[in-house]
Amino acid sequence: TEWNSIKLDGDELIVANFTESRWFNSRITNSDARLSIFKRVYLKSTKIESTCLFGVNLAASEMENVSFNGSNGEEGNFSGMAIMGRFEFKNAKLGRSKFSGTVFPGPVSFNSSDLRKANFKNVKFENSVDWTGAKLGGAIWIDRKICKDDSVGTCR
Repeated sequence: TEWNSIKLDGDELIVANFTESRWFNSRITNSDARLSIFKRVYLKSTKIESTCLFGVNLAASEMENVSFNGSNGEEGNFSGMAIMGRFEFKNAKLGRSKFSGTVFPGPVSFNSSDLRKANFKNVKFENSVDWTGAKLGGAIWIDRKICKDDSVGTCR
């Protein structure tokens, strides 16, 4: 399924299955997409903001210039994604989420996000990353080190 310039605001998308769908210039805001499956999707110039993505599965997806600002993606699976362009997770809740194996070639922002106990094993950041104010306590770092509980902005 291909979605172009779709705007969803306040919609209930709980446990929806969007596997292998393609989204262009779309926007999902203030919606509830918890436990939804976006596996192997392609998102380009799409914003999924202020949306509940608890337990979402975005594994093996391709994204270009996408933002998840203000969303709750706790316990989400963001592993093995192919990212192009800018990627933003500002002010997001991402505790216990998995990013393992994802490559971020462009700029990334986790500014003021809660990443406690997130998994960053084998993640590659090839450009700038904004960790300002990001809570990283208990996160599994790129080198498999576990960040100290009081880690903010950098893994200690």
